[in-house]
Amino acid sequence: MNGSQSTPRADPSAGAFLERLDVVAAWQPDAPAVLDDRGTLTYRGLLAAVEEQARELRRQGAGPGSLVGLVLPRGREFVVAALACWRLGAAFVPLDPAQPPARRQAMLGE
Repeated sequence: MNGSQSTPRADPSAGAFLERLDVVAAWQPDAPAVLDDRGTLTYRGLLAAVEEQARELRRQGAGPGSLVGLVLPRGREFVVAALACWRLGAAFVPLDPAQPPARRQAMLGE
């Protein structure tokens, strides 16, 4: 979020990234998209997980201009949640799960 703005804004380049992701997923749906200690997530699997997460975020009230706190460790869950936020036109704030809840809440209030 830009300090001079009072409302959060999603990164404008997110749309271009998502368009490219959709193109690659259509071209090679079974190619590896995310590799982690749990294995491989294909582009098909990634997009399915992103759409499912986006539906849940929308159900909870997230949408264009929303600010979503992501309290997740690094890994596929974070990637999916961040992409779901972008898909909705929302901005996200990565919050360290190791931080005390009061600190995370204070960061969201800033």
